[in-house]
Amino acid sequence: MYSAKTRGRNRTCFYTAGLASRAAEYLSVEQGLKQALEANDFEVHYQSLIALSDHAVTGLDALIRWKHPREGLLAPARFIPVAEKSGLIDALDCWVLSAACARLARWLKAGGISVRLAVNVSAAHLTRDNFCEQVEKVLGETGIAPSLLEIEITESALHDTEVSLCVVQDLKALGVSIAIDDFGTGYSSLSVLKDLPIDRLKIDRSFVQKLTNKASDAAIVKAIISMSRTLNLKITAEGVETEEQRASLRSMGCEEAQGYLFSKPMPFAELEPMLTNKRAEVMTFN
Repeated sequence: MYSAKTRGRNRTCFYTAGLASRAAEYLSVEQGLKQALEANDFEVHYQSLIALSDHAVTGLDALIRWKHPREGLLAPARFIPVAEKSGLIDALDCWVLSAACARLARWLKAGGISVRLAVNVSAAHLTRDNFCEQVEKVLGETGIAPSLLEIEITESALHDTEVSLCVVQDLKALGVSIAIDDFGTGYSSLSVLKDLPIDRLKIDRSFVQKLTNKASDAAIVKAIISMSRTLNLKITAEGVETEEQRASLRSMGCEEAQGYLFSKPMPFAELEPMLTNKRAEVMTFN
């Protein structure tokens, strides 16, 4: 039944061993997530945000990891879709926001450099009635300046323009900045970008990966950067892995990037040397 609904409804699907396997996997992940939330079996990894002009560290992107008791550290792609379908995503979002802000607060209290903290929030959670109150509570408890927090939302969160506008305006009233994550892969329109008080566009990695060998992708990236300038938006490129990509992005006027060229997502303690030096060294991965 759910397979038929997923494929557009009004259709027939027959039982296969694969369906049973996927259903069992879904139930296993859902039950595991519930137990993990109770046991606090998660950790936050951080990927540095880098200024392309001088490789200065400008911020950190907070990314959740699940410390699975049998399978080890799991990336979000493995469990976030299940969390969204099961309604557990709100609890995960709140956990990441609180944990990441608390960690940054300890770093700043110890005399560390001030950096922007980017935290991704699901479209479903963003439109909850109490979302802004949750953000305000975390900021108050951790003492983080609102100007250091950037909430990342996907383009799918912009479908309901009226609701999105109210939420974004409330967040802006708190002093928090707003970024559209994975820009270019979902639904958005120029009118939405014009009307919503967005601060930043993050170019999806799928365009960046083919930037130097596919003219159409390069044209799209260049157009997004040009549009961001017209709308007075900041721009960040995701998934930068080669020096050629970095050079092309900088020549197009892109201000900031993140990706394996600079650092993989890692525990905060492993990023401290980079933060202390205030610069990222270009890295090479085999």
